[in-house]
Amino acid sequence: MRKNQDAKTNPGDILIVDDEISNLQLLTQLLSDAGYQIRTAKEPKFAIESAMAQPPNLILLDVRMPEMDGFEVCKRLKQDERTRDIPIIFISALQGVQDRVRGFNVGGVDFISKPFQEQEVLARVRTHIELRNMHLHLEELVEKRTAEVVKLKNQIEQENIYLRKEIEVKHKYEEIIGNSEP
Repeated sequence: MRKNQDAKTNPGDILIVDDEISNLQLLTQLLSDAGYQIRTAKEPKFAIESAMAQPPNLILLDVRMPEMDGFEVCKRLKQDERTRDIPIIFISALQGVQDRVRGFNVGGVDFISKPFQEQEVLARVRTHIELRNMHLHLEELVEKRTAEVVKLKNQIEQENIYLRKEIEVKHKYEEIIGNSEP
């Protein structure tokens, strides 16, 4: 998994996937103005290639696209180790509960309905970027603590070996002293 070393200075790299240029332009402008680095893809195939080559912090993914729908794109991204943990927010005019449930079942983390509400888009993107960064930070913290525990375990094992040898020496001296008494 890729670590986000500059999460504090860079709010995030977002891949926006939509076959409608007007949606790409609107979302790009909105998120760029908020300080995010934006990449766009009009076609699902290029979106998958882009995400695999350089995994973003978040993907905004349209559901209805020609060739391959967003659910299939999400499913493919979730099957690859490089992109499995990237949060994917679906953007769609679909309002049905079944569509949303299907999106969650293939690995999406949220839905944004079209037409977009700017404050909602910003709030959902910010929330999922922050959750992603906290997840990465937690993984780093677990790795660090695990290394510390292993180091302490090794120290304790070495001390136990030393103490066992000391006990052996003490028993030998006691044997020698015990055998030499009249």
